[in-house]
Amino acid sequence: PKAKRTQNLLSGEMSEKDKEILAQNAKLNVTEDQEDEIVPMWKPELSFHLVNEGSVFPRGGVPQQMLDHMDICPDTGRYWPIVHMNEFWLMRHRMLPVNGTLEELPLKLSFTVSDRIKWLMVQQWDTSMEQQRSMGTSSDKDQDEMKRIFLESNPYLLGLTAAVSILHSVFDFLAFKNDIS
Repeated sequence: PKAKRTQNLLSGEMSEKDKEILAQNAKLNVTEDQEDEIVPMWKPELSFHLVNEGSVFPRGGVPQQMLDHMDICPDTGRYWPIVHMNEFWLMRHRMLPVNGTLEELPLKLSFTVSDRIKWLMVQQWDTSMEQQRSMGTSSDKDQDEMKRIFLESNPYLLGLTAAVSILHSVFDFLAFKNDIS
C-alpha cells in the first residue's frame, strides 16, 4: 500500500496508519518511487479439490454453476471429474511478495475430495464476493476479515450470535408495533 504521508496540523506527527505502511515498506526495501509498482505475490498454499459428482444429468440438464467447470465430451455426453483449485480460504496476509529478499518460497500442496454441495456453496460465496468487489461495496481487506471470523470463531458461538440477533430484531419489531397501536 501507498502511504499518504499526511500530518496532524496540531502535533505535526504522521498518522499511525502511514507509520505502519512506511515501516512495512522499509522491511521490504520499498522506496517512495517503488510504491506504485505492482508487486507479484507468492501463494504459499495450493489446494486441489476433486468434486465427488456421480450424478447422471440429461442432455442440457447440467446446472449452469457446474457447467462452467465441467469438460463434457460432445459425442458421448460424458464428463471428466471436476478438479477445482480452491484459493477461497487463502488470505492476503499469508501471501509473500516476490522480490530479491526471498531466498526460498514455501509451498504446501493439498489434494482432497469434496462433496458437490460444499463445492457449490464455496463457488457461490466466491462469486458473491467477486460481485461485491466489482461493485465497490467490499474490499479484499473486508473479505479477508469475514473469512478470518469464520475460520477462527467457534461455529456454535456464531450460531448463537445469529439466533440472538434474530430474536432481538423480532422483539424490536413487536415493540415498535405495540408503540404504534
